[in-house]
Amino acid sequence: MSSQHTKILNVNNFDDANSVKEAAKLLKNGELVAFPTETVYGLGANGLSTEAVMNIFTAKGRPSDNPLILHIGELEQLDALVSERSELANQLIESFWPGALTLVMKRSQLVPDIVTAKLDTVAIRMPPTQSQGASSKKCSCRLQHRVQTVPVVQVLRLLSML
Repeated sequence: MSSQHTKILNVNNFDDANSVKEAAKLLKNGELVAFPTETVYGLGANGLSTEAVMNIFTAKGRPSDNPLILHIGELEQLDALVSERSELANQLIESFWPGALTLVMKRSQLVPDIVTAKLDTVAIRMPPTQSQGASSKKCSCRLQHRVQTVPVVQVLRLLSML
């Protein structure tokens, strides 16, 4: 039986480099991290790790046939996650990202089956919030989460800052 523990980092803004680094380390190690989103708190994990994503489904009691949404922290992360981008997608990205728009595109082979419920598409969003942006720059792994009222998976920028 594995030992689980909760650690609370009191962060009023994400300029606290030590807390962001600690969250990034947890994510890199396959742990879950809770953090604020635009509307509620999310549960995050490295979205490119099947085991880490499975932990989200287990923690939330979420059925595995319910796909997650990946969030990216920088537009440059998108191309690794999708196999094609339409001109319409590019126009929507230009107009609405970062923001609350989620786009569904053909997924690349980098995206694990568990994220998409074995579908050939993946939902991706680039959130506007400062907290997610700072965290995402720190990690650069894809972070996923599912929030209670909004079907969202965060892909934070956390790895690139480590």
